[in-house]
Amino acid sequence: MNIAIGVLARPSVLLLDEPSAALDPRQRARLWEFIAGLEGTMVVFSTHDIGEAERHADRLLVLADGELLFTGTPAELERVTEATAAAPDFESAFVRFLHDRGH
Repeated sequence: MNIAIGVLARPSVLLLDEPSAALDPRQRARLWEFIAGLEGTMVVFSTHDIGEAERHADRLLVLADGELLFTGTPAELERVTEATAAAPDFESAFVRFLHDRGH
């Protein structure tokens, strides 16, 4: 409901903090479908779900303890994390990436 209210004025930028937190998988899919359909609105969102960021973001900023550790595309982050650690999945590689940088 809050997101719907937020887009009524057709903003050029929509800021969302953990928009899919506490949603069940079906509602989460509907939310991202709705967000993807927004025309003329840049959506900036925060998330702790690395898979969600990988699936839905065009650009990523990785912040840890107020320090900017990475900026780029999800594919670029995946390449950086793969170079950092051999891990069974992207999230594990990402955690290793943070660890290697002291976070």
